[in-house]
Amino acid sequence: MADAAPKSNVGLQIAILVIASVWVVGRVIFTLYASPATQLLSGLVFLAYLVAVVVSIAALVTGWRRLTWRAAVPLLICSAGWYGARFASDMAADVLFARNLPAYEAMVARPDVQAVVAGTGLQQLTLHESDRSLFWWAGAERTPDGTLMVELVNGSGFPVKHSGFLYTSSGSIPEGSRMNSRWPYRCSMRAHWFCVSD
Repeated sequence: MADAAPKSNVGLQIAILVIASVWVVGRVIFTLYASPATQLLSGLVFLAYLVAVVVSIAALVTGWRRLTWRAAVPLLICSAGWYGARFASDMAADVLFARNLPAYEAMVARPDVQAVVAGTGLQQLTLHESDRSLFWWAGAERTPDGTLMVELVNGSGFPVKHSGFLYTSSGSIPEGSRMNSRWPYRCSMRAHWFCVSD
C-alpha cells in the first residue's frame, strides 16, 4: 500500500492570506486617514500580522520534511503582505498628495503667507473652513536667506506625534533651520514639497 500524500496546510495558508490582506488594507486606511483611532486599529492589525509571521515560521520549521516547499507558502504570503502594504500605502499617499496639491499650493500662494517676513519666527496661519478637511494646523516662516517655508500638518498619533507636508521655496530644507530640526523624518514628494513627520 502506497503512502498517503502529505497533508497540505491550505487552511493555514488561507488564514495567513486573510490576515496579510487585512494588514495591507489597514495600512492604506491609516495612510489615507491618519488619526489616533486609525493608528490604534492599524496597530492591532499589525499585531495579528506579527502573530501570522511567527505561525508561518513555525509552520515552515515543523512542516518542512512533511510538506517540503509547501511549508514555505505561509511565510511567502506574509512577505508579500509586508511589501504589498508598503507599496500600496506609498501609492495611496502619492495619490492623496496629488489630489490635494492644488489646495496646498493655494495655501502657499495666499497673500498673508507670501508676506511673512524673515526673522519673525514661525507664524500660525488662519485656516479657512475648506482647509480644515485637508490639514488641522498650518504655519509659515521665512529664513534669513529669504526661503519661505510652509508646514501643513494633517496627521497625529503615537509614536509619531505629527505628520504633514512642508513647502520650501528654495526646494531644500536649510541646515540649521527650525524646520530642519522640527521635522527629522522627511521625504521629497515633488519639487519644493516634502512629506514630514516627527
